[in-house]
Amino acid sequence: MANSNRVFVSPGVYTSEKDLTFVAQSVGVTTLGLVGETLKGPAFEPILVTDYDEFKLYFGGSSPVKDGNGNPKFELPYVAKAYLEESNQLFVTRILGLTGYKPVKTFAIKTLGGVTLGSLSGSTTGTCDPSAAVSVSGSTFFANMSGVTAYDGQSMGDYLFSIFSGNTSANDGQWFVIGEVPSSATSGLSAILEEISPLTGLNNADNPNGKEWYNQFCNAAGTEVYSYLFEYTSGGTGTFNVTEFVYNSTLISDYNNHVVAAFRSRGSYSGQTLNLEVTGNTHFNVTGADLQYNPFSEFTITVTGATSGVKTFTCSMDTTSSKYITKVLGTDVFDKPKSEVPVYVYETYPSYLKAAFEQGFVRGLSLTEVFVAEGNNFVGQWDTPMSPTVVSEVRGGEVSDLFEVITISDGNAANEQVKVSIININLETGEFDMIVRDFNDSDDNMVVIEKFTRCSMNPDLPGYVARKVGTSDGEYELRSKYIMLHLASNHPVDAFPAGFKGFTANTSFSGSTLGSVMYKTEFYDAGDVIGYEIDGTQKLSSGDKVRKITFGLSSQVGFDKDLFKYKGTAAAGSTSGFHLSTNASTITGTTFITTPYDLEGQSGVDNVLKTSTSANSHSVYVVVMMVGISTER
Repeated sequence: MANSNRVFVSPGVYTSEKDLTFVAQSVGVTTLGLVGETLKGPAFEPILVTDYDEFKLYFGGSSPVKDGNGNPKFELPYVAKAYLEESNQLFVTRILGLTGYKPVKTFAIKTLGGVTLGSLSGSTTGTCDPSAAVSVSGSTFFANMSGVTAYDGQSMGDYLFSIFSGNTSANDGQWFVIGEVPSSATSGLSAILEEISPLTGLNNADNPNGKEWYNQFCNAAGTEVYSYLFEYTSGGTGTFNVTEFVYNSTLISDYNNHVVAAFRSRGSYSGQTLNLEVTGNTHFNVTGADLQYNPFSEFTITVTGATSGVKTFTCSMDTTSSKYITKVLGTDVFDKPKSEVPVYVYETYPSYLKAAFEQGFVRGLSLTEVFVAEGNNFVGQWDTPMSPTVVSEVRGGEVSDLFEVITISDGNAANEQVKVSIININLETGEFDMIVRDFNDSDDNMVVIEKFTRCSMNPDLPGYVARKVGTSDGEYELRSKYIMLHLASNHPVDAFPAGFKGFTANTSFSGSTLGSVMYKTEFYDAGDVIGYEIDGTQKLSSGDKVRKITFGLSSQVGFDKDLFKYKGTAAAGSTSGFHLSTNASTITGTTFITTPYDLEGQSGVDNVLKTSTSANSHSVYVVVMMVGISTER
């Protein structure tokens, strides 16, 4: 037979096979375009996707979130998934717009800054009758003791009554201290008759006399700190002779009046009219017996709803508590019924509060609430998140702007998609690596999504960072699937990234600051003191990894994702920036929180940031985070 593919079946009947391997798999199916809401992704730009995995990379997966009417908020992903099971060509255009929910007012809780202890300035004397607790709580002399809790959980007045109310002449000479008293005041007292301090449960010699004392026994202005020496005598009615010692102190103003929780009213629409539950200043109140001294104690929020009436909620800033504020009040307009919970938590800063309190920078939370009328502060279009400006090492007493990192994805969702680290900085060659990380990873267990190695600020080199990553102006092709760069004009070509400017914050939030952060600035050896518990007990470091240190934003110190939320059109201020070199601390015009190390070697002394071939060299990590500037919810 001429054709060997023909197969004899019967006389006059043959069969042959035809190879259809290269025929298109989706015959008869046309390309589809979808326009709608997705969890993330670039906005108002048609993106071609060929399968559902690629769709999830750009736009996220499906979501059960519903809108105010109970309908699915994100329908497009379900349609895309069904279509991509039958085809490999789909154009997706994500839409964004206004927030859709105009807040009238934001309510907030703010910090009370800690104090720095000064010198002894004087003393006064008085008496205390332990048989009547009211002598403490109702006394002007003991006003600074009122509201403070003893080590066993009782109030100071109740503690003195329960322990010493039965004293007789047999207790003459009995004594104890609260806080630090001059050694001369106790030198003649009997050690056998000493009682433990009501504040710490320890003897005088063992008291840490740290923030557990001076952050509780200070006046409202933070300018004075008080300590006490109690000596019992059975003469007269049987009282303690009390000496109050007064120390000068200074308020740590950089940590005073910082918002750690912001709240907004829930509501609903009637036609085109938005009806909010809580709008009046007097309709939001905070009370708490220990809150001014222990910011993680329980407190009560009382709100008055327009239709729901007065509601009280027991809350806490302790994230491990079942009464943590977001667990009680929710975090979105529609995640709890407005008739039951009239307000929700808009922003919260538990990591900042914990770090600042442990280091003594914050002593408690204020019972004076903050109220801000928002007006049109949050009415605007969507935008693209951008990082703070990354800056160079200190050069001639200044730093130079290098670049900003911009997400390819738009809207608030991009704030919690990725973070960027500058790592393996070579101080001699100026080369560095840039890695794109999963937002929720940790410094000890990094989830690296993309990595760009041996980058440089020199446009003449193959490793020029703009060429490696891509730029937003289109001059350099995008090579990252997540980020692009905006290069500063006339940036120095021989520089390297060594820090970044501050994040957007509202520093005029009715006399307070909305948007706060703390940085990791120092390498810790095992046993270094890194903070204090509420009772004054030292918190000790287990030691940093010798060859990998993450400075700046660090999961070791912790940071709050609400830092990257849009702060409104009134947010003209910023947080402090971060820099690897102590030499940046004296730069005018920009405030940097710095490490104690001389990165540039201006002092002529080597430090742990200096790269070398020795076994003790350190790989420097600087973390640059996305900062959101979007109103899209």
